[in-house]
Amino acid sequence: MKLLFAVALLVLVLVPLQWKNAYVSGSDSESVQCREEERLALLHIDASIHFPIHSLEGKWEGKDCCRWERVTCHPITGHVTQLDLGISEDDNDDDDWFDFDHGGISLNVSMFLPLRQLRNLSLSGHGIHNCTHGAGFESWSNLTKLQMLDLSYNHLPKSIISSLAKVSSIRALYLDYNPLGDPVQGNLS
Repeated sequence: MKLLFAVALLVLVLVPLQWKNAYVSGSDSESVQCREEERLALLHIDASIHFPIHSLEGKWEGKDCCRWERVTCHPITGHVTQLDLGISEDDNDDDDWFDFDHGGISLNVSMFLPLRQLRNLSLSGHGIHNCTHGAGFESWSNLTKLQMLDLSYNHLPKSIISSLAKVSSIRALYLDYNPLGDPVQGNLS
């Protein structure tokens, strides 16, 4: 009876350890690659947005976008979960690191739609002033996992608030240093 109890206890301890080891080895960056549709979407984004300070030239190459700079993927599924295309003080040594007049862009929000598992997105500091016709921020309501969106240091007008309000999954929204007029306050949950 004691032997049976000892074997059962050993099985209860070893089986979870084996599952943990299988999960850890499955999360090894070599075991999963990004999804081809998402890799192509990232290349389209890179070609469409002109990065005024940092450049992704030569940094987004190869088949595995999970290894690309500023891209984070889920360790098991290979879906892109974070995309940090934001420009910060760290991207430039000058005190004048951001210039609101560097050319502003109209963002085609639909470029991000293939990134269905995207949770965090930073597009700060690009001088985005609006969206292209028919591809407004409300399109991101299809990104049901999107929880954090950083659009700070752009040229966005207050009118974009109603479009962003339609993206119900967002829990953290950063709009600092946009010409929104009066401070915008609201609960995102």
